[in-house]
Amino acid sequence: MKSGILQANLAFTGKRSRELKRNSAFRFTDSRGFSFLNMLFSLGIFTLIVSSLFPLLLFFFKSVEGSRDISSLEWEFFSEQAMIELRAAENPSVSMDKLDFTDRLGQRVTYQKYGNLVRRQVNRTGHEIILTNTAQFQVIVDQEKIAMNIMSEAGKIRSLTVRSIYEK
Repeated sequence: MKSGILQANLAFTGKRSRELKRNSAFRFTDSRGFSFLNMLFSLGIFTLIVSSLFPLLLFFFKSVEGSRDISSLEWEFFSEQAMIELRAAENPSVSMDKLDFTDRLGQRVTYQKYGNLVRRQVNRTGHEIILTNTAQFQVIVDQEKIAMNIMSEAGKIRSLTVRSIYEK
């Protein structure tokens, strides 16, 4: 009966009675303020939260720095496509940061640095982005091979060498 009155008192007035305060879960509360144990408990919780945020911040800053590099999946797609196309390339030529060649279908294909991108064009039309975050794009054409050296904005250098199957 008494608990029903206490619940009704709490529901109607929003105040807790002294009896409910005595039975609270945390016994170190005092009407005069925080006790030393309350302060230690709060400091421990605060330290736990701050120490768990520190590795999260380190991970965030490393991922922001890593976003300036060429992703491994992007490099894999680029290298596979370039190897397929460049093996059958006819009449490859290099001018500055641009590689031109003729593919199997007789179309003129261009790999060109465009800002911080490397793009692919067919017959001087289109804008197919094949690599992002590139700082340098260097192509060397020898008699029987085509070599590409690409430096990302993060400073990492990647190389691709393809031997041509086209007989000159």
